[in-house]
Amino acid sequence: MSPPLAILLPFLLAIAVLALGMVFVMVRWGRALLDQPPRPEAVRSWWIAYLAVWALLVAAFLGFLRKAGSATPGRDLLLMLLIAAGWVAFSYGLVAFGRALQRANERAAARASEEPEASPVPDQPPGEPAPAPAPRSRFREIFEQALGLILALAVIAVGSVLPPLQRLHDWTQAHQRPLLWITIPLGVIGFALFMGCAIAMVLAQGTPMSRREIDEMDRRILEWSMGPASARASVYRNFGLVVGTQVKDSGSFADIKQAWTTRAWEFSPRWRRMFLMMLATALLFCGLFGSLFVIAPAGVQLLLGGAFVYAVARTAAGFARA
Repeated sequence: MSPPLAILLPFLLAIAVLALGMVFVMVRWGRALLDQPPRPEAVRSWWIAYLAVWALLVAAFLGFLRKAGSATPGRDLLLMLLIAAGWVAFSYGLVAFGRALQRANERAAARASEEPEASPVPDQPPGEPAPAPAPRSRFREIFEQALGLILALAVIAVGSVLPPLQRLHDWTQAHQRPLLWITIPLGVIGFALFMGCAIAMVLAQGTPMSRREIDEMDRRILEWSMGPASARASVYRNFGLVVGTQVKDSGSFADIKQAWTTRAWEFSPRWRRMFLMMLATALLFCGLFGSLFVIAPAGVQLLLGGAFVYAVARTAAGFARA
């Protein structure tokens, strides 16, 4: 019999408050580590507070599990200690990444100061500005989105009544667990490899971002997540220590084919990262689509399969024409 909510509610409230406090202390400890010049006293104080909050949080979780009827206190304690250790390791990883960004920004600033100043260019008469592209009609955008939704629903409806797809769905349901054991690790490996390559690219080729650029980036993210109507009049500002680095890199299909033919990954770190990111993207793409395909109903399987084949065909055609 589960205990009444009145008994568990104090523990839930304590866990919520301690979790918020833990995040606050973690942020202050990380900022103290990243401050220039360093402040050892602040780092030590916030580190002790960080450990103390985690100890209280573990105790609150153990009390909650005991009141909830858990019969394995030793295993619960081990699990909570592992979670705490993993979170602290994650915090150290964030701090290490922030320090790496600071060093990359310092190196970029040093290189910029060593470069000779460019000679002044005489004033040129202003040319005619390029014509701005005509804005797309809002009605047309809504119509295209509605048409795409109708086509997707039609594909799902057709796939739901096709006998071959029903047999395929029955087979994937019967073998769902072993199939997910293949697709989920593929996606996890692809995501980890992609993030590792992206971080390596930022640290190797990144240029410092100003506070205005960081604020503008956050504003665009806010507008994308909330919609332009709700964020158009908003201004996003960061306060306190802010570290940012940006990197831009690209390659056409022809460049990638030439780099592959000349085995550029053997002598070029840039192409080594580029090919690793392409491999990571393929693994992540296959893992996500594969996992969704395994758990989806028959009609959605047809839609996902069609989208997967279309994406692969377009990519292959692009490489063939390059």
